[in-house]
Amino acid sequence: MQSAYHTLKAVTGTLSAKLHGCRIREAFSQERDEAVIAFSGAPTHLVVSCRSDFLACYLHPTYTRARKNSADVLAAALNYTVEDVTIRPDDRWITIHLSGGAALHLQLFGGKANVVFTDASSIIVDAFKRAKELAGLPLPVSAGSAMGSPQEILDRVLAHPAQTLRSALKVSAPQLAPVVVREILHRADLAPELPVAAASADAAAALRDAVAAVVEELAHPTPRIYARADGTPLHFSIIPLLSLDGSREDRFEDIHHALRTFIGWKRSAEERTDEQGLMAQRLRTRIEHARRIVAAIDADMGSGDRAEQYMLFGSLLLQHLTEIPPGAAQTTIEGADGPVIIPLAPTQTASQNAQRYFEKSKTSKRARELAGRRRQFTVTQMERTAALLADLEHAATRQDLKTFMEDHKDDVREGRGTGPADELDRPLFREFVVEGGFEVWAGRTSANNDLLTLRHARPQDYWFHARSVPGSHVILRVATGHGGPGKRAIQQAAAIAAYYSKMRTATMVPVTVTLRKYVHKPKGAKPGSVVLQREDVIMVEPALPQHREDTDE
Repeated sequence: MQSAYHTLKAVTGTLSAKLHGCRIREAFSQERDEAVIAFSGAPTHLVVSCRSDFLACYLHPTYTRARKNSADVLAAALNYTVEDVTIRPDDRWITIHLSGGAALHLQLFGGKANVVFTDASSIIVDAFKRAKELAGLPLPVSAGSAMGSPQEILDRVLAHPAQTLRSALKVSAPQLAPVVVREILHRADLAPELPVAAASADAAAALRDAVAAVVEELAHPTPRIYARADGTPLHFSIIPLLSLDGSREDRFEDIHHALRTFIGWKRSAEERTDEQGLMAQRLRTRIEHARRIVAAIDADMGSGDRAEQYMLFGSLLLQHLTEIPPGAAQTTIEGADGPVIIPLAPTQTASQNAQRYFEKSKTSKRARELAGRRRQFTVTQMERTAALLADLEHAATRQDLKTFMEDHKDDVREGRGTGPADELDRPLFREFVVEGGFEVWAGRTSANNDLLTLRHARPQDYWFHARSVPGSHVILRVATGHGGPGKRAIQQAAAIAAYYSKMRTATMVPVTVTLRKYVHKPKGAKPGSVVLQREDVIMVEPALPQHREDTDE
């Protein structure tokens, strides 16, 4: 009701007294669809909000113009003096009459709310919105009429027998805000959807009496704000709203103070809703991402156990070494369930091919174990995120949201739950399995690189980074395999470092390799920056290993 006709009428009555004789010294905008007019001779600003969801007009005694992000508006109206302020009897149209016959018109209705400046001939000279479009046009003339007496309103209502009481009352007295129409019907104890034709004579009399009582109260406004118990603002009103019995009510002596407070509360609630919506969307995205990871792992694990297949290949090759000719690309060996076709590396002997399949079996088994662990962790995190989302959706006030953020700050922003630090940080890294079953972890960001290298890598682990270009820190975890990593495992880890670098599209990339114990971070260095005591460089093609546990690049 902050932009209802009778609210604006009450505002108009105070503006005439407060602004008479004051000169317009400045007009600017620093909020979306909001014009602010400053006056000389009065320590106050007139704020006119033309937002369709925040239509309002009120004085603000301490409004401060921002040094940045504000723009001058209505330049043609500067230096004119206020002579009077009136409102049309039929519409939410306030006119500030200025010296020389000029005027500012505050059009506070519909989606085209505006502040328009006209000259003495009522020709539009300037406007807050759509100035170029409106300049030179004549000011529209009102075609409406005043609301009339309570009996006249009742007569108009009864002239619409096919409509409901609510619809007929809105048509018969368009100056009444919807909340006021609801209040009238509540006081008359009449159902809003009752057809006019079904209303008895007693109902009509009750309606007339309720209209008369409300109209009298509208003529003597008493500003108030109604809110829920949690502080969420419901309605601004200049009359008591008996229909909101049980709601919190705050009364004000000054209508401008009341309007400023209500708009502030509404904007605060809107900001909370926007912030809450962004956080909720972030959590939903995280849940959906986790679902995709679980689905990818399930699809990979459902494709069959390659470890068993590789073990079968190796065992069959060992049993038939003498039957396999040198240089063969494949061989077929009779197995327990029929013929088995085994691809071979032509440059290797039958024994070497068998050993290669045993290594691949070990690597595949390790990758499958990691995938299972990753799946369980992801499911747990998904459930925790869903619980966070449920808690967030129950935050009904700004204080609720603030408390939620204080309790779950890291969870919401970083996507982490609660638990041991090592188990929390592991999923932050990309994880792979290379030849020999060794785990390889790759950092995701500069800060994440520091976490990987400085907190999770052990002194004897191998450390990789694409030479002289930005990229991920990569760690080959020596303790995760059997014995020491071979040349193939080291090349695969280096290829991962090349892949997660700025040289991913290059044919060959130089990659630094050293032990973690030779990697140090200088004091004050930027995230991800380290120095090396010693290093080797190998050339590799950027690539990811066949067995990868991580599903998000």
